[in-house]
Amino acid sequence: MESANVAADAASVVDATLTLLSYIGYAVVKVLYILFLLVLSIAKPIWNALQFVLLPITYIGAFVGYLASLPIKLIVKLEAVYIFFGIAIIIGLVTGVILHFVSRGMLAALGLSPEDDPPMPPRKPLRTVSSYRASRQTTRRSVGPARRAGPIPDVPAPSSPLSPRRGRAGRQGLQSSTILEEDDSVDGTASES
Repeated sequence: MESANVAADAASVVDATLTLLSYIGYAVVKVLYILFLLVLSIAKPIWNALQFVLLPITYIGAFVGYLASLPIKLIVKLEAVYIFFGIAIIIGLVTGVILHFVSRGMLAALGLSPEDDPPMPPRKPLRTVSSYRASRQTTRRSVGPARRAGPIPDVPAPSSPLSPRRGRAGRQGLQSSTILEEDDSVDGTASES
């Protein structure tokens, strides 16, 4: 029986301790809540004023964040194309490596090697600006002094039906004669039929 009394006494002690701790905890939480409301009521006008002053910086920050997120949004929109080209690159690399090793194996099996190829002839060196200028100077000296430009001689304009000439008297051929109608006569009187 003593063990039952000891257990009951221990339970009552634990119960009393927990009750006391709950009252103390409630009081501490209530005091902290009142302090929080007091700090909040003091800090809220300061926070609103600070937000008002920092509003341009906030908008700039939001815009910079939007610009920074554009590449990610673009990648998300082009995800299928990105995956397609990524897989195409991987397939191309694997195919290239396989073809490289197959061609090397075939060259080895046939007993051929790249060293057996005849050497390439040396390339003609490309012209530089200074060599171009030097060759140009020599051709100028060999041709002689440049002709002075004189007045342009009068060259008759080409004759065409679309570009009429000033003087029509010099024309010959069908264009110089008038085509008469059937009822017109040469002297200008109408013939009577």
